[in-house]
Amino acid sequence: MSRSEATTEDKILNGALDEFADYGFDGARVDNIASRSGVNKAMIYYYFGSKENLYETIVKNIASIIQSSIIELASNVDGDPLDKFYLLIERYIDIVSVIDRRYLRIMMRELASGGSFFKKIVLPTVIVPVMTLVESIFKAEIASGRIRELNPYLTQIQIIGSIVFFNIIRIPLEDSPLSDIIFKDNYIEAFKSNMLSIIKQGIEKKEASL
Repeated sequence: MSRSEATTEDKILNGALDEFADYGFDGARVDNIASRSGVNKAMIYYYFGSKENLYETIVKNIASIIQSSIIELASNVDGDPLDKFYLLIERYIDIVSVIDRRYLRIMMRELASGGSFFKKIVLPTVIVPVMTLVESIFKAEIASGRIRELNPYLTQIQIIGSIVFFNIIRIPLEDSPLSDIIFKDNYIEAFKSNMLSIIKQGIEKKEASL
């Protein structure tokens, strides 16, 4: 593929991100994607074949961003399993905090519309492997008496939901009085510290005081 072809493909993907973020898969129009991309409509079909294939490419890109970081970390980090769990949370916060906001909006719309592409792409490549890993950590740590008897799947969903919501709400709060209070200085590090403190307090068993 030539440099000009790669540039055209990037333009299409960028225009599609705007359109899918605003309208979701069902509401998006190929004509609008072409207009946003500054390319001829025929070029979209040339590169991607259909609106569905284009959308699927974007969802795969989202999964790849998370997979390349989270799964790699989970596979390569040794040591205390509970520390690995906390490190996974920190890494996820880092990813979601810097990812293009359009990806987050697309996934919110995707889930709200039934999540068919989520089930097909993200669930088997990212969600299931990570949740299975965390389940094994929880089982071992519950058996050892280090953490409370919590459902690992519900725990992960609640944590992920909090992280995603924090980053989604940044958009409408940007020009509000709360912006300078919440999103100041190293607010990502502050959020990490606060989140991990809440999680540790919630899942770790405390030694009985004498």
